[in-house]
Amino acid sequence: MKEKNNTIIHTYTLVHYDRPKPILPEKQIQMTELEAHARNQGFALNFAKQRYIKIEEPVS
Repeated sequence: MKEKNNTIIHTYTLVHYDRPKPILPEKQIQMTELEAHARNQGFALNFAKQRYIKIEEPVS
């Protein structure tokens, strides 16, 4: 039997540290903290200059 997914979803934005701030607002992405952590860890392992930053409290 599949368990119910009770993880909290947050809103994140992708920030590029090696570029100036964009003129237009960046796209906001909704994902769990675990997903954001895994993606940020992948960016760090690949020496990428970008990270997902949480911008607000939980959505639901």
